Amino acid sequence: MKRFFEILFSTALIGVMFACEAELSPITIKPDPVFDKTGLYTVNTISIYDEQETVVNISRIYGLSKELDLTIGVDETLLTEYNNLNGTNYQLMPAEYYDFPSAIKLNKTDKVVELPVVIKPKALAAKGISTANNYVLPLSLNASSVEVEDKGDAAQVLLIPNIVKPTFTVKVPEENFSLSFIRDVLLPQTVEIEATSNFTTIDANMVTYEADATAVEVYNDANDVDYKLLPSEYYKVNTGVLDPETMNYKTSITFTCGKMESDDIFLLPLVMASDVYQIQQKEPIYVLVQLNTLKMWVTGADQVVVNKSGNGKISVEMNAPISNEQPVKLTVDNSLVESYNAANNTSFIPFDPSKVNVSTEAITAGEKKVDVSYQVDLTSMPFDGTDSYLLALVLDESELFTGTKVESGVIYIQPFRTLAGDYEKEIWGEEKNNRITAPAIYLAGENGWPASQNEKAHKYCINYNNKWSGGVIHFNILDESVEGYPDRKKLGDFIDRANENYGRGHDQVIDNGSWVDMKTGVVHFDLKVVDNGYKDEGGFPIQYNFTPNF
Repeated sequence: MKRFFEILFSTALIGVMFACEAELSPITIKPDPVFDKTGLYTVNTISIYDEQETVVNISRIYGLSKELDLTIGVDETLLTEYNNLNGTNYQLMPAEYYDFPSAIKLNKTDKVVELPVVIKPKALAAKGISTANNYVLPLSLNASSVEVEDKGDAAQVLLIPNIVKPTFTVKVPEENFSLSFIRDVLLPQTVEIEATSNFTTIDANMVTYEADATAVEVYNDANDVDYKLLPSEYYKVNTGVLDPETMNYKTSITFTCGKMESDDIFLLPLVMASDVYQIQQKEPIYVLVQLNTLKMWVTGADQVVVNKSGNGKISVEMNAPISNEQPVKLTVDNSLVESYNAANNTSFIPFDPSKVNVSTEAITAGEKKVDVSYQVDLTSMPFDGTDSYLLALVLDESELFTGTKVESGVIYIQPFRTLAGDYEKEIWGEEKNNRITAPAIYLAGENGWPASQNEKAHKYCINYNNKWSGGVIHFNILDESVEGYPDRKKLGDFIDRANENYGRGHDQVIDNGSWVDMKTGVVHFDLKVVDNGYKDEGGFPIQYNFTPNF
């Protein structure tokens, strides 16, 4: 046994000695610097820029513990190889048209360093833009302070300029501008024209809008009209402003035409003009100008506006601003309901004017529009009643600015109280995540929601599971107030799916005091539905306040 141990020990010792003899050399990690832009890389720029800087990042993954000094140079052989491979004839960019640092350092732990390369577009463009855009600047990582991994094409880049002229592209609106002025009312009016720019160094004094007199005749012939060119003393082109984020260039033109003698319609065809910048505009922008009678109208006049909330706004406009406030008053005139019925073969009932309140407003001097608020008291109306009511609001002409002509001064409002619609839902109690009620109340038997088969003839339903359209609870508004709250009517007759099982429905629905507020329209649900899934808990809760969204 002893001899066997000695043999093993000797063998192991020899193995250790041999391993020491054959120890490997330490692994050397080489830095691997590369350009983030490779191949033929386009530098877009503008012909009036003195300089255009492009940043080429030099990055590495390995060798972060080493400081790295790199030499960058122009390598014409790269350009020759590229031309031969691609059948191109790019020329080497002369040295006077570019600048870049020939050496750059990556400090220890630096993963990336920026190499700024400056190209000189204005000087290049002086040789002709097509010639300038045929130059290429081939760069390569030439040398390093320590040994680096050869990254081949990733350590090379060919920069080619794409020099274009500074250009504005004018946005021509789909509809012509139209301005109305009132004689001797000297308030100015303004239109704004937009253009996009491909450059930021705009000298606003070098670009403007001018009248294209020849376009007036073209417009007249095309539209069979006889407009006159607007004289230059009645408008002024203001200095344009560039938004550098959107590259949107806006120019306002101010018109002051209240002193014009003629009642003719004038036309101003506007085109952008510059001796320095290139302009792209498919056609003139037309502004029609005329002296006019001051006119007012109600927006949406002669239409019937259905109002379900009791609150609304009506816009009143006029065709030109004036230097004084223009009073605006709308009054109820239900004598027009009868004539509306006769003209439209309807049978609306005039709504009680005492339940209508309309604000008195004024169009501010220099403005052309105002919104008038109104309130209709719906509390006396039944929800989803069968009677149809209508009221007529008329623009009162007695207080208007002298000489104002009213066009379309009547609008009809149809008050209609309904419980059906979309609501804001507030969970005041508890909600199960697999029994989420949709925030809406529906008319039973309408728009795809099932009609009740029960003798209670339910008018409404809710969807207590928004992932199952068949999960509905039918109910009614009862003619009974909540004790201590005369404005609240009780909800009742709750049946789970009263459209099935001969109107008897399915699961038991327990009501713990649901109601609707007759003034605010808020609906309060406090229910439990005893289905198989929640019968051991006494049913799943439906505990919400619904606030009308309509």
